[in-house]
Amino acid sequence: MENQINTFVDIVSPKDQIDGNALWVYQKTFFQLGIFDSDTRSTYTVRIPENGVYLFLIEGEIEIDNQF
Repeated sequence: MENQINTFVDIVSPKDQIDGNALWVYQKTFFQLGIFDSDTRSTYTVRIPENGVYLFLIEGEIEIDNQF
């Protein structure tokens, strides 16, 4: 994962949309993991617009749409 700092990496994907080495499931769901340096800006694109997004921040601070 060290070469994938400051980006999102797929770790779980639907079986019909596998990208890379992600684990596949029989659901329309994606799980991504990201390790970001401080002051990094990134854009996340929702792959299934009718689905929601859950974000889990383990350490640090994050700003999304000008909200902390």
